[in-house]
Amino acid sequence: MTDDEILAGLAIHYPPPLSAAERTRQWREAKKLAGRPDTKTVDAAIGEASAFLARAACLYRPKEDTSPVLVDVAILTKVARIVLVRAGYNRKLSLACVVERLRPRPLHDPGTAMPSVALADDNAIQPPKGGEWKPEDIALIRELTAWKPLAPPLHPQTATEIRHSD
Repeated sequence: MTDDEILAGLAIHYPPPLSAAERTRQWREAKKLAGRPDTKTVDAAIGEASAFLARAACLYRPKEDTSPVLVDVAILTKVARIVLVRAGYNRKLSLACVVERLRPRPLHDPGTAMPSVALADDNAIQPPKGGEWKPEDIALIRELTAWKPLAPPLHPQTATEIRHSD
């Protein structure tokens, strides 16, 4: 490369680098154009799907029925996907985003878990910002986190034993 080529390259006026905020805005816009919903939109779709399913369960339930209303997570996921597709998002990306938001988190491990709007590494049972927990709140969370799975998780060794026992 000659000195003239170097000087000519230095004389070219390049646009200034983008700020972090502008790069993030462009990244989000590219995701939106690809049909991928953002986290806030996915959360809103899950909330709408939950409200829709709760209302449907109440509409078609006899008044004297006092059994708990259970929502199937698979149905919740499908209804949330429908909400996102209706809003114009890509069907496959919407499903993947809903599944990602509903996926269990290590912070929900039993014994120390407490649901929170802002999950953090120290998501232990600590007093709320406005004072103290009510005993019934702690009792409910402890009861929920003490639930046992209906079937033990399949480990490779267990799956092998099951297959050979047939």
